[in-house]
Amino acid sequence: MKGLVELSLYNTDITGPVPRSITQLTRLEYLYLHKTRVSGSIPAGIGQMEQLKQLYLSSTQMSGTLPESLGALVS
Repeated sequence: MKGLVELSLYNTDITGPVPRSITQLTRLEYLYLHKTRVSGSIPAGIGQMEQLKQLYLSSTQMSGTLPESLGALVS
């Protein structure tokens, strides 16, 4: 799965926190988690996902602050 480019869980009944292991998807360009029941905070390492171009997290139950590493994403 390390070659995965797009992960779309949009508008599903998925619940719980975003696993830190998602940052191991080094080729991921598009991550769509909006309109789900994911909770918790954004994994800090998400800003190290150099290929990530789009991250949709609206309409979730996430909380906390944005990790500083998000500022490293330039795509």
